[in-house]
Amino acid sequence: MRPFQKSLAIMLAMACLSAGAQTAFPASPVKLVVPLTAGSGADTAGRILAQSLGKAWKQPVVIENRPGAGGLIGTSAVVNAEPNGYTLLLQSAGYASNTAIYSKLPYDPLKSLVEVAMIGVAPYVMVTAPDSPYKSIDDIVSAARAKPGDLTFASVGVGSSTHFAAEHFAQAAGVKMLHVPYKGGPEAIQDVMAGRAAFTMASLSTALGQIKGGKLRALGLASKARSDTAADIPTIAEQGFKDFDISLWFGLWAPAGTPAAVVQKLTADVARAMQDPELMAAYAKIGIQPRAMNAENFAAYVREEMKKYQIIAREARIAAVGAPAPAGRGWSGGVTAFPCFVCYQGGCARVVLHQQRHRLVGLAGDGGFKNGHMLGVFVARTEAAPGRHLPKAVRLVGQTVAKAAQPA
Repeated sequence: MRPFQKSLAIMLAMACLSAGAQTAFPASPVKLVVPLTAGSGADTAGRILAQSLGKAWKQPVVIENRPGAGGLIGTSAVVNAEPNGYTLLLQSAGYASNTAIYSKLPYDPLKSLVEVAMIGVAPYVMVTAPDSPYKSIDDIVSAARAKPGDLTFASVGVGSSTHFAAEHFAQAAGVKMLHVPYKGGPEAIQDVMAGRAAFTMASLSTALGQIKGGKLRALGLASKARSDTAADIPTIAEQGFKDFDISLWFGLWAPAGTPAAVVQKLTADVARAMQDPELMAAYAKIGIQPRAMNAENFAAYVREEMKKYQIIAREARIAAVGAPAPAGRGWSGGVTAFPCFVCYQGGCARVVLHQQRHRLVGLAGDGGFKNGHMLGVFVARTEAAPGRHLPKAVRLVGQTVAKAAQPA
């Protein structure tokens, strides 16, 4: 939205609020944009919240999934929406972790959006395939130590909170592992179940059904205490990693410039929704703890989380997108993460970077399609930077886009 248009939208919204004849907010359907795939933790939390808010407002609350690029696509859509309270962002801790991985975001994470409320917290759970050789946390650590940089873990995207949860564990264990990012949680879990990745740090809300159904083996919760929803799953802290604690949280944001009165009403209505018995029961069933937090406290919390993820990124030596990573991160010579096009010529996938074409050696990441080409943020290896190749085909956007190939 252009500056003039945004200013006009703000003035119109304020005029509507001050006019006594106007119907109280909201007077029409409200859209919650979830920048992750359907079935993700944020998506599930958002759909339950939408039902509660819809009852209170007597207006439809619609979930719109806009996944891709680690959540940047959907977040940008909300940043550019009219600041009237009718388009909101429902995102996870990935909103904070993205600031540690991207050297330049398409928005200002401190100014482009305003915090409305925190809505809940869910523990991460380390899961693997039920027939995998990893039956405990110790098995994962032993395998990673035996072949540094070879053991793969899946995440919902480069810089996502699940990426950082696994990196935080690797730091605690003193091991190096290979990160394979996916478009979303369900896709990452699917390849873990198939044995294409050793494990993933999924939110309990996303993985609980597969755990109870025997399709995933839970190795440990990343929270300090066990979950009432899955009391039989031990914590990672119990298994030799004292004080290990990192959780997934969910929150609500509005575009900058949204009238203060609208933000205050949203915050108050979300707080009341957290007391809805139906919402509380639905959250408890999937391991989400409702946690109402007002806009001011939530804003302070988000900024502290950004600092935490930046520390994890620095210690894990994760390069920001657009810069080469330090040596020794899985591939010899380092991994380079960058926005790129992936083209197909003669049956061979190629990476287009800085107007130069290099034969693809390995690729992982997430994104969308534009003009027939895949566009997004990827981790790639090309002939210009030879080294270790991806051990298996990597699934992206529901398709196998490239198989790893040895450098020439």
